[in-house]
Amino acid sequence: MSEQDEKLLLERKGKVAYVTINNPKKKNAIEIPMIYKFLEFLDEVDADPKVRCLVIRSTGDDVFSAGWDLAMFESVDQKNIDILLNDGARISKKIHFLKKPVIMQIQGPAVGTGTIMTLLADVRIVANKKDIFFQLPELIIGPGIFPATGPTVGAVKLLGNARAKDMLFTGRRVSLEEFNSWGVINQIVDPPEDLPNVVKNYAKELSRKSLEILALTKNAINTMSIRLANEFYNLENDYAEYYFAGLKGESRVGLDEFLEKMTKKYTRLK
Repeated sequence: MSEQDEKLLLERKGKVAYVTINNPKKKNAIEIPMIYKFLEFLDEVDADPKVRCLVIRSTGDDVFSAGWDLAMFESVDQKNIDILLNDGARISKKIHFLKKPVIMQIQGPAVGTGTIMTLLADVRIVANKKDIFFQLPELIIGPGIFPATGPTVGAVKLLGNARAKDMLFTGRRVSLEEFNSWGVINQIVDPPEDLPNVVKNYAKELSRKSLEILALTKNAINTMSIRLANEFYNLENDYAEYYFAGLKGESRVGLDEFLEKMTKKYTRLK
């Protein structure tokens, strides 16, 4: 097993699958090679008829995940941009559309894609720690990065427009207490060390149900909450590609013309 393989682990325990982010030297950040292993694991879990639900967790006590590895943003590299907008975004979409329920086991702060996964999963179970926070910092990283790979979709889906704008515009750290007051945490576990057992029991309860009824229920609720979810991911990428083209100095239409074009494309205005 390579070092890169060890940074992301897949285990099956009965009818429950566990994907573990194991990159503590980088605060459990997601590096580019890890993206493809993550996608592979999500496909395996979705295709396995024995698995009823998926738990996403990470190692260590200090942080759940620091998000994408910021090394990929050190230069405006088209290859990295394409990976981020296409393959990185596929992680968010696969979590969102996975047939099986996805449970987040959160023992520390969740930043960037750590929060994105949290927003797009089905169940959020969090240790009761005062230092835990959730953050979407894209607009405050360097000159700012357009929030691609699922943050706008996830935030609007779960938080609504006002709170989505607040998190994205400010990039501020939202405390566990405030995040919970928004009604998005399923369970806060106290004492914190009980978190793995609480998640295990929740997942075990889900695993008693049939795959068909879980898939039908999840899909029905997702379809009701964002009827055009696939199109929303495409919308996010259109905006991101426009932004990154500007960073690279490429020729593009003016901002007003672009915004008008997007409004017409996605709201069907004629």
